[in-house]
Amino acid sequence: MAADFDGRVESGQEFSTLLTEGCRMPVKMRSTNDWPLAEILSVKEQNGQMLYYVHYIDYNKRLDEWVLEDRLDLERIQFPKKESSTPKKSERNGSRPVTPDKDIVLCVTPPVVEDNGLQNGSLDLLEKIGRASC
Repeated sequence: MAADFDGRVESGQEFSTLLTEGCRMPVKMRSTNDWPLAEILSVKEQNGQMLYYVHYIDYNKRLDEWVLEDRLDLERIQFPKKESSTPKKSERNGSRPVTPDKDIVLCVTPPVVEDNGLQNGSLDLLEKIGRASC
């Protein structure tokens, strides 16, 4: 099954065997003449016909629908990209990563300060600091 460099499949191929989940192509929307790009989400056979459940890219999923092959633009198929061979990150013991500890703010009541020779301004400042810390 050869494909041109632009992703088009050569004519004369049996397309129903090529179409799988993840393929993208223009699909004729119901009740319009629009052919937006759509992705095949599911494939099934019913009464001897292949049905394709498509999601129209950049459209709300409520417009997803089952379509017959005659509504697919088979000249412009984009096949799904192969999965990369990059290894996935291994999970430790199947558990999620630990959430970092939150900063804990302690509120300490300052000791009672008596005026033992402190200037009045110093005593007022200590009282303000004690009230502002909690």
